[in-house]
Amino acid sequence: MAAYLYVIPILAIGGVTLVLQKTYQKKFFFKTGNAFVYPMYLCLFGVPVYLLLAKFRIEFSIFSFICGLLHGTLNGLLSVLVLFVMRYNKQATYSVFVQFFGLIIPFVYGAVFLNEAVSWNQYVGFACMLLAVGLLFFQKKGEKMEFHFILLCVLCGCLSGAMSVISKFHQISPYAVSTESFLIYINIGMFLVTGVALLVTHNLHGKTEKRVSDSQWNDKEEREEKAEIRKKNIWRMLVVLAISWLGAASSMLSMSAQKTIAATVLSPMTTGGSLVVNALIMRAVFKEKITKFLLVAMILIVIGLILYSL
Repeated sequence: MAAYLYVIPILAIGGVTLVLQKTYQKKFFFKTGNAFVYPMYLCLFGVPVYLLLAKFRIEFSIFSFICGLLHGTLNGLLSVLVLFVMRYNKQATYSVFVQFFGLIIPFVYGAVFLNEAVSWNQYVGFACMLLAVGLLFFQKKGEKMEFHFILLCVLCGCLSGAMSVISKFHQISPYAVSTESFLIYINIGMFLVTGVALLVTHNLHGKTEKRVSDSQWNDKEEREEKAEIRKKNIWRMLVVLAISWLGAASSMLSMSAQKTIAATVLSPMTTGGSLVVNALIMRAVFKEKITKFLLVAMILIVIGLILYSL
């Protein structure tokens, strides 16, 4: 039951974040450079929250710093790739890949490398969730999916699973710093990798785009365009601020849970649960169809979650 005290709010926060991410992608994501600005803003808004929670006392260890930079680098890449994935409007298919790798990688890590005890009901629950993922995958069997989309989904799934492993590895280590300090290091890594990517894309494309724009604008059009840009930037900041603070709350809950709850329990519950929550939200908010396969898969996931709680 203790796991549910963490899992339920994590899933609720994840659902709201999904809606905000989709809103950002549809309204503010117009070119590649915007993809790298997005995670940089997340870092800038998130670090003050962690500093406040840490009462401005940052702990340091080489171990935590390296783990944080590695996690942040993967997180930055994932944040960018998610925006590109959303262009395809196949959130359910994307969720299949991400949830599969996000489920199996930490589960195997906990069972094999940490020697965490796995009971029969957890094995059955795990099997139910894998079957659910399989059903969701095979419902796409008759459709031709683009290679780039599949590649993005697989990369996102592997990144998600790898970040869970790094977090667990850090949180159970005797050399770990406080959760707040670790999250600050994660944001530093995330900021650095996306900042470098932004500079590269700006140098490659920024000058050409600016020169074309300047040649087409007259004074009135330029003023109107700049006013519209300022208005969009304000809304963009508010959306990113909300995503960042929700992400901070979710990260604090996840990191705290990893200290006391086995990876073989926490990961399947959050992964399977988020698949159900995301499917319902995509149906209610974005009118994505819930097929028979998806409905059966959701039932299997609920059964798996119940078995895990026994």
